[in-house]
Amino acid sequence: MKYLLFTFLFLFAFFSNHNKVSALNDYEIIKICKKERKKRNCIVNMKEKKIKLLKGKRIKIPVIQFKR
Repeated sequence: MKYLLFTFLFLFAFFSNHNKVSALNDYEIIKICKKERKKRNCIVNMKEKKIKLLKGKRIKIPVIQFKR
């Protein structure tokens, strides 16, 4: 019984997140780009990446190293 419940929960979790894409909304993009030096360029680039992501195309994500 325990294994059946575990299998059901695992399959439910696996299939519930299938094929979903979440992108930033416009407010979040503006909030992130407030810190940038060139705000307008940042907003335009982020919105282009959002559109590409929603269409299913690949985008480049920069990796920022953690500083201690």
